[in-house]
Amino acid sequence: MILVRHAESLYWAGRYLERAECTSRWLDVASRTAMHLLPDEAATEWSELLRALDLKADFEASQHRAVRRDVATFLLSAPENPGSVRSSVEALRENLRVARDRVPVELWEETNHLHLEVSRLDVEATYDRGSHEIYSMIREGCQTISGVLGESMTRDEGHAFLVLGRTLERSVLTLGLLKVSFSNPRGVFDGERILRSSSALQAYRRLHGHRNDPVATAVFLLDAPDVPRSVFSCLRQAEARLAMLRTGTLSVSVPEQLAGRLRSRLEYGEIVSRLGDDPVAVLTEVDDEVRALAESVTTEVFRPLGEAIIHTQFVRPGRNR
Repeated sequence: MILVRHAESLYWAGRYLERAECTSRWLDVASRTAMHLLPDEAATEWSELLRALDLKADFEASQHRAVRRDVATFLLSAPENPGSVRSSVEALRENLRVARDRVPVELWEETNHLHLEVSRLDVEATYDRGSHEIYSMIREGCQTISGVLGESMTRDEGHAFLVLGRTLERSVLTLGLLKVSFSNPRGVFDGERILRSSSALQAYRRLHGHRNDPVATAVFLLDAPDVPRSVFSCLRQAEARLAMLRTGTLSVSVPEQLAGRLRSRLEYGEIVSRLGDDPVAVLTEVDDEVRALAESVTTEVFRPLGEAIIHTQFVRPGRNR
């Protein structure tokens, strides 16, 4: 058995861990891409990156410009940005602190190490000297935490909630990339860029070669069963964790029903078969269903009686705040 507050803390720890890692990876890929673009094209690149992270409105409200330094500072460490890497790492640490006795000491130590590194990071002073080193440090810190999570944590309810949070956040982020790509097909957010951001370029090329086909890219990141960041792979993991958490009853929970329906529609080709007609509408539909699944975890698992949210660390970046 696990306390609800521990379960919710571990779920959100998984979500924030995934967001911190993805944000640093996307920034690294965007920085390398923007170096070879004209100023107007580079501004489009940064604007689309903010859209994919669902943070464009927050960025515009901060009155920054869509240039490399301003976007990087906003996404790395801006205090007004609840989706920045610094905010995500702080929230990750705080949520693990709440459930401190449920996680291995090595996981807590690595999280503290990353938190200290990010907290003392002076983005303005170090950015010009080597932005790639900043992104690599954050990404490698998150991957170290993931490695400790995989190798040291008992496969109990706490582990299931951590993995559930990671896979749902990963699905949302993957769909954000795909929606931005298809909503602006003439922009610089092309298929190779998306695959690099998803750490899936090599896997895609083994299957499709160097064919830069937007629909094939979308199908791959939606439906590939053996790609860790595909939506299907994430939903299959989420469904398995939800089934594991089903105790004391044979009835299937609402989140498990939602995950199973969406996973089966991907598995049997219903969604992919419609992708060529109106990709933005299809991707938006899938994105809405994943977000509804995440919301149902909160309402059905953590607060089935509708209690108020009192923990500020559970506030989500982007439109779900």
